[in-house]
Amino acid sequence: MAKKGTIVLSLTTEGWFADYSGSASRAEIHNLFGTTLILTGFTARAKWQTVKRDIERLNPEITVEVR
Repeated sequence: MAKKGTIVLSLTTEGWFADYSGSASRAEIHNLFGTTLILTGFTARAKWQTVKRDIERLNPEITVEVR
């Protein structure tokens, strides 16, 4: 099954952010929130491996990357 888009995870002092890209996911997220950059429920103390694993589990149709 082809992936519908990409979520790029990035860490800031506020916590982990998810930036949605790709045609379907980007438009849907932007329509819902007015932005494609969403603060996740993960604090800055969360390890990238945990964040990536859980975001992938919740979004199996989307490619997840960490930058």
